[in-house]
Amino acid sequence: MTEKRRFERFDTALETRYAKSQSHVTISSLSTARDIGLGGINANLSRTVDLKDTILVELKFADKIRIATLAKVVWSMPDLSNGHNICGLKFLWVSSREMLNESIESIKGEVAV
Repeated sequence: MTEKRRFERFDTALETRYAKSQSHVTISSLSTARDIGLGGINANLSRTVDLKDTILVELKFADKIRIATLAKVVWSMPDLSNGHNICGLKFLWVSSREMLNESIESIKGEVAV
């Protein structure tokens, strides 16, 4: 299988909050994310999302940096261990690319140690 990602990914654990609007009601939930890169994340979401859904995701990094993103669900599969959904999310918009890049570089440095 050929790797399709444009950006390198780094395994980490991030607390995230995400919101999905459905029938004019916004549902907000906590989740965890791992495997982050400049193009997107792999997230474990507690609520069902559909392919191509667009959701608002807030990433919280260890150094207290919070970055808001708008992301599209590009794949999803059930996590049988906890009933959640493991999803691949592609960033469509990021509140601060510079802060995201710096945070990922920090994670990259931790992985290299």
